[in-house]
Amino acid sequence: MNDIGSIETLDRAWLEARVWALIPDEADIGSDENLLFLGLDSLSVLKLVAELKQAGITLSARELLHEPSIEGWWRLIQARRP
Repeated sequence: MNDIGSIETLDRAWLEARVWALIPDEADIGSDENLLFLGLDSLSVLKLVAELKQAGITLSARELLHEPSIEGWWRLIQARRP
């Protein structure tokens, strides 16, 4: 699992890097692209949920799967920040 530090150090660049790591065959991923159509699987989403929880952001896999894009996930993360 990636050590992402705390909620203060979590930024969009980290999220984008994690998505690119989870979908390694995609060279360019648009911020609004449906990550499920690009091959993201539920196990990868669960890993991301655990990493976010480690940083102090509590989201469910269901929430992430409902908005499966970098932009959607970033909105959810921002909404959970104190």
